[in-house]
Amino acid sequence: MISVAVMCAPGAWPQSSGTDLILLKEDTPIFLRLSENLRTNEGISEQGIRFQVTQEVKVGDSVLIARGAEAWGNAEITAKGPHLRSGKVVVRMDAVYAVTGAQVSLRGDTAASGPSRCMAFDCLLDLAVGLKGADALIPKGTKVRAFVVKDISFDRVVAKREFQETERAEAMDRQARSGEAWIHIYRVPENEGIGSGKPEIFLDGKSVARMPEGSYVKLKVKPGAHILAAGKQQILVHAESAEQYYIRVSRSGFSGVKLELIPSEQGDEESYPFTPER
Repeated sequence: MISVAVMCAPGAWPQSSGTDLILLKEDTPIFLRLSENLRTNEGISEQGIRFQVTQEVKVGDSVLIARGAEAWGNAEITAKGPHLRSGKVVVRMDAVYAVTGAQVSLRGDTAASGPSRCMAFDCLLDLAVGLKGADALIPKGTKVRAFVVKDISFDRVVAKREFQETERAEAMDRQARSGEAWIHIYRVPENEGIGSGKPEIFLDGKSVARMPEGSYVKLKVKPGAHILAAGKQQILVHAESAEQYYIRVSRSGFSGVKLELIPSEQGDEESYPFTPER
């Protein structure tokens, strides 16, 4: 279980109205993605695992759980073994942080991707058995749906102030980064085998990366026009201050390279499994 201690100056906490309460109901769905890879090739173990909220949770016009909020649980991991035993990962959801810092208890339900099957509360992710057994891999970015365990009340005034404070902090961070922008370059596995290669990527004429399948690189640039090139293709990015840009690298034909500027939300989702684990 993960806990966070927050220190605050006297009088800095929002004051509760004591009357204007809103209810986050039992069975409210929480959409998450796994924040790390889970593998079964390292024996039997139990470990804490982290998730990230992918859709904010609102009651009326009040955000109670923010997009990007941290959630956590535990995984019991069993490696493949003799007698055709395949690797197995059992995931038990625990809780997620609300905007007020309160811990909202969760139960697991469904893994939305991968060759898996799940049961209520304990989510059983079990890959098919091969002739010699098989390792199970639950990749970073795997989508999971969880549910709120029981009704929990929030003070509307406190929730609104805490969310606004988070937004102010994000705005200040963007202001601090006003002289820079970020370009995320990534390559999704294509399972094409021969000819996939490691195309070389150039930024403004300078080599910055080679991109095998499943790779990712993040580049800090100054606002303005920048040219990305690979093979015979070029793409122009007009970078604005404090913004994020996503470039997807893929094959074109047998040995060519294709560069695409992808919308930020889509690019974040596609590239997330390949970003460094924290």
